Amino acid sequence: MADKEGKPACRIFGAGGEYEHHINQLVYKLYGLTEEEIKIVGSGS
Repeated sequence: MADKEGKPACRIFGAGGEYEHHINQLVYKLYGLTEEEIKIVGSGS
C-alpha cells in the first residue's frame, strides 16, 4: 500500500515504534489483559 506520492504507507508510523507501543497498550486495555497476560503476549514476537 502506498500514499499519493508512492511512498510506502507504513512510513507514516515512523521507525521508532512509538505508535505500535501506544496501539498495543490500547488493545491490552480493550481486552482487559493483566500484566502477566501482557508479558505472555509480548514474549511471542
